[in-house]
Amino acid sequence: MASNYKQSTTKPPFIKAKGGVQSDVVTVAASDTTGTGGAVIPANASIVKATSDGTSKIIYLPQTYVAGTEILISNAGPQAFKLRALPSAPFDVYINNVEATDGGSHSAELNVPAAALFRCVARGVNESATPDQLLWTISSIDAVGAVTSAGSPS
Repeated sequence: MASNYKQSTTKPPFIKAKGGVQSDVVTVAASDTTGTGGAVIPANASIVKATSDGTSKIIYLPQTYVAGTEILISNAGPQAFKLRALPSAPFDVYINNVEATDGGSHSAELNVPAAALFRCVARGVNESATPDQLLWTISSIDAVGAVTSAGSPS
């Protein structure tokens, strides 16, 4: 039986997504500007190279996302930074089951150490809560691949 598929070890097939998948790294520099004018991870970003030149600098999770959105954040900078959620009134935003915003204002943040790798997964909206809750689960991946909680925002 003849096959139309030609196997090759010298030129393996290359598949590149035309849409719906981000394969390029987005660089976001932590900022001391708060709110939407600050350093916000772009909507649809999935791989983020974060940099920071001060431990009080901030990067915000994207305000718009869908359940299942996954973002890898690699802190390439020599300094830690703070990871916050943007207020999404009338929703409350939760990170690791801790309220990170109370509808219209910021209330808690995660510390992202230098050389850390964080995995952020949007779990969606908890509509049974009042007000509705936007939910993020964030874990830390160490140098040998072990996954642990990134902690609780404070």
